[in-house]
Amino acid sequence: MGRTIPKTLSKDKVQAILAAPNTDCITGLRNRVILEVMYRAGLRVSEVTNLSPGDIRWETAEIEIRNGKGGGERVVPVASDTASWLEQWDRDRPKKPGRGGYFFCTLKGGQLTTRYLRDMVDRCAEKAGIDRYSVSPHTFRHTYATEKLDDGFTVREVQELLGHSNIHTTSIYLHVNPKALREKIQGRTMERADGKDDDSLEHRIQELEKQIAQLREIASQS
Repeated sequence: MGRTIPKTLSKDKVQAILAAPNTDCITGLRNRVILEVMYRAGLRVSEVTNLSPGDIRWETAEIEIRNGKGGGERVVPVASDTASWLEQWDRDRPKKPGRGGYFFCTLKGGQLTTRYLRDMVDRCAEKAGIDRYSVSPHTFRHTYATEKLDDGFTVREVQELLGHSNIHTTSIYLHVNPKALREKIQGRTMERADGKDDDSLEHRIQELEKQIAQLREIASQS
């Protein structure tokens, strides 16, 4: 049986959902930052709710996932704007003595539930005028993975960022935008024919061709 192609969000829809929480209130700020890390770091809902203050590496702008799916661990770098949102929440969040507790917590410092995150995403989608049945927390993760591939990351790099134990799981994202992948190959080939930056283009072409070869290999094994 074939695997279902993941649903993703356009950049306009993502921005509309990100703008939905009222960041002037503490819970709105928290929810805005939660949406940020699901979209910009590809975190699962369980990873968000289990995140502790010590899991944020402020010096290097990274998030350490200690108890991912299947008990896996990984480190996810984040961009400077995402780091700024994390810092803003860290300044305002309810704090318990010591370094324990949960980074994304209730007003009393307790753990959020995954159900709360799903309901929050539903509310933000509705406020943004988007069908809530077309959006879930995992949709942000799918969108993150697809955008990384569109930006030139290899399948194995995206596998590492997502914490997939099997590259076959990651390869499904190659099916999401085959047109973009084809255009990259053809566009790089045309640039190479024009003699532009030969060494760099040659490397990028080889990486993209590897991704296509991986997709074909996986398809042959399905």
